Amino acid sequence: MTNELENLYRRRFAEVSQSRRAALWEVLCRVVLQRFIGADDTVVDLGAGFCEFINTIRCGRKIAVDAKPSVRELAAPGVEVVTSMSSSAAISSSTCATSPNSSTCSPTCAACSHPAGASS
Repeated sequence: MTNELENLYRRRFAEVSQSRRAALWEVLCRVVLQRFIGADDTVVDLGAGFCEFINTIRCGRKIAVDAKPSVRELAAPGVEVVTSMSSSAAISSSTCATSPNSSTCSPTCAACSHPAGASS
């Protein structure tokens, strides 16, 4: 299934460059969306895809959710990535060690790739 998703994304977005999408999202965030999101807010980007939105928006905590595992490579530093919703605690009120507000993961941390309780 992973290869199927990667191939789908490659075919669907082949004609649009990553830099053009990023430039578009920079304008959308700056001109339209940023006014609705505070500096301390948490933003969850469902279907994050190439992470243009979540990498651009300014907020306190960023979470990118996508079925495509390569989203980890596209997310900017500081963006928590969830590629599987198999755990009900994947996105919860507890934070991951990648978050500046926490020093350890919760025991059921699915928002990061390191073991629970590990420091980043």
